Amino acid sequence: DGSYIEVPAAKLGVVYHAAGIQRFRAVFGGQIATRLLAAADRVPARDLLNAGALSSLEAAERVEARATALANQIVELDQSTVRHNLALLRAADDGGLDGSALSAHESARSEAYARVSKAAQKA
Repeated sequence: DGSYIEVPAAKLGVVYHAAGIQRFRAVFGGQIATRLLAAADRVPARDLLNAGALSSLEAAERVEARATALANQIVELDQSTVRHNLALLRAADDGGLDGSALSAHESARSEAYARVSKAAQKA
């Protein structure tokens, strides 16, 4: 809470790669992405929360504890599942949700179901 994001690309004369702009738009939404990339605006975290780009705000003294708890939660998950789901989400965000991305995801999905079925049979 009280933090902000600022991307001074326009002030520095930097033109972002198209995929990077797509990612900004996917993560922050069109209005916030425009404020960041075209206006070089400093966007408060509260605006990011209201736009749906953040799921919560934490007081500064709680950030480390919250980050550690989230990291521990993720570490306990099946890493293959996390990796494949994130890859599909990123492909969708980047406009790269083509046949090969879907095929790779379906292959990973089939392998995951096979692992779960095998583990259930042993139990």
